[in-house]
Amino acid sequence: MKKLTTILGLFFIMNLIGCTVGGNIVIPTLASITVTPSNPSIVNTTPLQFTATATDTGGNTYDITSYVTWTSATTTVATISSSGIATGTGAGTSVITASLNSVSGSTTLTVTKLVTVYAVGYYYNDIKFGPFTAVAWKDGIMTELPAVPGQDSKANSVYVSGNNVYVAGYYNDGNRNIAVVWKDGVKLYDLPAGGPALASSIFVSGGSVYVAGSYIDGLNFATVWKDGVKLYDLPTFGGTAGGTPAIYVDNGSVYVVGNYSIGGAPAVATVWKDGAILYSLDSGGNDAAANSVYVNAGSVHVTGLWWVGGAYYIPCYWNAAAKTDLSSTFGTTSMGNSIFVSNGVVYIAGSNNDGQNDIATLWQDGTQIPLASTGNNSAANSIYISAGSTYIAGYINDGINDIPTVWKDGVAASLPVGAGPKATANSIFVNIY
Repeated sequence: MKKLTTILGLFFIMNLIGCTVGGNIVIPTLASITVTPSNPSIVNTTPLQFTATATDTGGNTYDITSYVTWTSATTTVATISSSGIATGTGAGTSVITASLNSVSGSTTLTVTKLVTVYAVGYYYNDIKFGPFTAVAWKDGIMTELPAVPGQDSKANSVYVSGNNVYVAGYYNDGNRNIAVVWKDGVKLYDLPAGGPALASSIFVSGGSVYVAGSYIDGLNFATVWKDGVKLYDLPTFGGTAGGTPAIYVDNGSVYVVGNYSIGGAPAVATVWKDGAILYSLDSGGNDAAANSVYVNAGSVHVTGLWWVGGAYYIPCYWNAAAKTDLSSTFGTTSMGNSIFVSNGVVYIAGSNNDGQNDIATLWQDGTQIPLASTGNNSAANSIYISAGSTYIAGYINDGINDIPTVWKDGVAASLPVGAGPKATANSIFVNIY
């Protein structure tokens, strides 16, 4: 194939309009245009260079990429520049056409969604004594989050808004634990509190960053921060808050779940809305804890666990305060850690104890699906549903160390542990463009 120079380009352009020489010799004219690569696929936002090749009536071929007019039939899927570089703008297909005079050639470009999986957690040497180091993973690549060297830190929750990644957790400054928000891998701000504090859950809505957590000031208080400023402590009737509060923002309303206890009374699993108690969750008067919340058009879905007969905990699901027990091994402690609702299906990630070990488990509309084999401990800590796929973060013990793990549609993939040698993934978020 010939590459057109400036002179050849002029000569060829003359050919295209069927020029004659001396009234007798007919110069070959353009017969067809071929666009390559043929029927390619790219991931959204990825560029791809197309080439247009002309074939004249004499069978000669020429690279005419810079001479043709390029068009994309569906610009919401892909755009294309005047030099033939296409860029994905959304999932789907678009016909890419190269035209010159009345001759054109085309091919179909398929654009698939760009899926980015974010997870956060921490690595450590000893589960009781640490030290713990907060980390974030993006598509399996680990980054340590900044904290005080030699002191503990943990990343508990992640939320992605636009191109920004927000993480909530805590670090120890050498004296006490400080609740913190990291943004794009650097500290955004410390969260003010009246004592040692941690941030357990984060949600971004309307451009504002909402965080739920707790701090100790004589009693244990559950609290909510907005954009780095404390909004309010959650009411507990003079009792003490327990667990790690989880947050969700829906239509401007802020929902938080957790539990509190007064004196020696059983812990009460609770839903707060905009700083006030919305309702207590049914547990038959026994100890209970609400670990995760998902709100859809005002319908509140919660998962956690409750204490049965003073012997063991079982996982459960609450909708509008009404409790449904999740299937689990009788007589053992199991729990629901994270909840997600998609297309009317309720997904819950947690663990089911088989009598010997905790087993990472998914409950889909109440049906129990083990995620790991028996023999070693494992746990599913966080769940996210996107584009019909199920993503879960947690860990699997390999017989020696806890290995941070992400499951996609039930298939486990290990994450790097850094200087560990142990680690766990606490939270997951999936961003699709």
